[in-house]
Amino acid sequence: MVDPHKLGTNGERYDVAVVVDVLRCCTTLAACIDIGSTQLTLVADAEAAMRLMAMREGTALVGEDGGRGALPFTVGNSPSRVLTSPELSGAPIMLLSSNGTPVVTAAQRVASDVYCGSFANVNAIADRLRTLQPDTRVALIPSSTWTSDDADEDLACCEYLATIMSGATTDVTPFLDRVRQSAAAQKFLTGNVDFPEADLDRCATDGWCEDPLLVRPDAIGMAVVPTS
Repeated sequence: MVDPHKLGTNGERYDVAVVVDVLRCCTTLAACIDIGSTQLTLVADAEAAMRLMAMREGTALVGEDGGRGALPFTVGNSPSRVLTSPELSGAPIMLLSSNGTPVVTAAQRVASDVYCGSFANVNAIADRLRTLQPDTRVALIPSSTWTSDDADEDLACCEYLATIMSGATTDVTPFLDRVRQSAAAQKFLTGNVDFPEADLDRCATDGWCEDPLLVRPDAIGMAVVPTS
């Protein structure tokens, strides 16, 4: 695994990077794919979000900006609400988050291909990685360590992915349990409307997205390239 703070600091390059953000950016991204979004862009910061909204009329903004509240989000960084928000149907979607999207941006600078991972699409990513040559340099990046010393939910997903991408089999249940038991998960159990328990349920369920979520740079941010 690669610490996101160290990306690019030693001149290292990777053939593939998998940015993992279980709670919640990459799971929310999987939800956007699940509702049929065909134009989906990740942006690194609020300034990029504002530029893209000015360029692409009708774009729905999904996510959060660290609580600063400066942007008109259609839906928060919530996979359960994305899945139940009819206003997102058929709309171009832009996603911004505090951890996931800045780390994806950093990974783009040091890797040829970047995937966005969570338990939602961990099997799809493993399937894709198993097709690569044995000498392919792969970086698994737990994005929540960008802002927290305790990111066991992302570490669990990285560890599970590292196991199954080699072709080995293992029970996913203990890894999903670590998501529910992580420090970050506890705020989803308090009744806070910004952190619905339905999000935790969705984030701690594996295999419901069949797209490995490959992203490529575009004019403003990183475009998701549907590959399933």
